[in-house]
Amino acid sequence: MNSRLLPLAGLALALASSLRSAEPLDLPDGVKPNPAQPEGDERLSANRKFDKAKKVIEADYRERLASILQHANRVELLFLDFQLADDPEKLPQANRFDIPPYKSATRILRRVNAKPDIAKLAIQHFQRLLRTREDYGGGAACHMPVHGVRFFKDDDLLFQTSLCWTCENYFVAYPDQYETATWIGLNDRELKRFMLEQVPIPKEELRRFKKAYPDLSKDKP
Repeated sequence: MNSRLLPLAGLALALASSLRSAEPLDLPDGVKPNPAQPEGDERLSANRKFDKAKKVIEADYRERLASILQHANRVELLFLDFQLADDPEKLPQANRFDIPPYKSATRILRRVNAKPDIAKLAIQHFQRLLRTREDYGGGAACHMPVHGVRFFKDDDLLFQTSLCWTCENYFVAYPDQYETATWIGLNDRELKRFMLEQVPIPKEELRRFKKAYPDLSKDKP
């Protein structure tokens, strides 16, 4: 670099740094800046801005996933065992459904290969779900999967997830995640109605769920 330009480069860096430091703080409601420890306020603000920016990126990615679903020509609607396997490695691959956030898996109890008209509806429902910008904080801190779905283009798996109606969440695996995924809050009554119509929950499973989780207020998984 030309030596005469070095002072200008330094000035630009200083200006950029000064602009960053002049950014308004993003503090939680009710939290006032502490002039005695500005570094603490700035660290908290930086973390909050990072989280918000990350949520925007994740929501953008889910929207792109939604667009990819239009290419699906095969859809599996699944009824899952709400209790995760004690030893996932012993599950036959054909009857195994991975739950990446728990690094575990559960059994596929029933598989419905959707007919073209139902597959089209499934694509529409899950496109709407994925295009929801709000993640609802990931739903409750639990996941007892009862339904699952897989979208394929021929043999290429485009997207899969499990759904828990009790904890109201599902998962999405983002590109920067290895063997895990992130919970997204689930608040879609139309989707729930659709899944229950296509893959009803047997009464014996409802009884088993109530026996396993008697303290839960909801009467359906």
